[in-house]
Amino acid sequence: MLVALAFPAIAEDVDDLLAPYKGIPAYCLIIDAASPVVDGGDEFDIKFYISGAGDVNFSEISVTIPPELLAKDTNVTYNYIYDVTDDGHVKQNTTETNKSRLRLRLNLECYKRYLRNDISWEEQIPILLGEVNYEKRPAFSINFTIADNAPAGNYAITINHYYKYLDKWYLDKNEVKVHVNTWYEKDNFGYSLLSWQSLAIWLTVLTILITLINQSKDPVRWIQADRLRRRIVLLIFILLILYGILRYIF
Repeated sequence: MLVALAFPAIAEDVDDLLAPYKGIPAYCLIIDAASPVVDGGDEFDIKFYISGAGDVNFSEISVTIPPELLAKDTNVTYNYIYDVTDDGHVKQNTTETNKSRLRLRLNLECYKRYLRNDISWEEQIPILLGEVNYEKRPAFSINFTIADNAPAGNYAITINHYYKYLDKWYLDKNEVKVHVNTWYEKDNFGYSLLSWQSLAIWLTVLTILITLINQSKDPVRWIQADRLRRRIVLLIFILLILYGILRYIF
């Protein structure tokens, strides 16, 4: 629990402690996103916090999610700080929408600093409300389901944080990268990309061996032939070239 004045008897000292954090604002979002590599049907979470210092008299956050990523008949859920009660408890609000874009006006409490009433005065460091977790919940979060038919490829979720102090506007633009796996990249397919390369190499080896053996009327004599070493060297050379090509492509 947070309180604005943990020690009312020394309110002037509290003001002195908070004074260095006032003035021209400089804020940024700290973003903690889920794994950027996803499959269709996965849940995707973005947690973020406001970090910085300075005075703010207006603030909004604008979120744009590529519509191809959103599953039909599901909503995007936003959780964010709504208010702080007189006794220091933080209240969070939830907004759900099926739209790919949303603008949220932030409570200016997010930019205020508070003192804790469970530690001594000597240990006090003013806490920015928008920068910490509350009851294991982040200050802000976004949750949605990746569409089952989302086209494979790379996407960017844009989170713009803009705020105002006096007559000047400030913008903090952020992008969360998302990669939707192709069918052969999915974990449940059973093979990684490197495994596909190995499989292609071994199939090539088998094909070359079968071809060379078939070219000989007598497989036993072919194996015992003096040209075996040259054929092995040629085979290894072909495999190295093939492996290099596969590594370059993938």
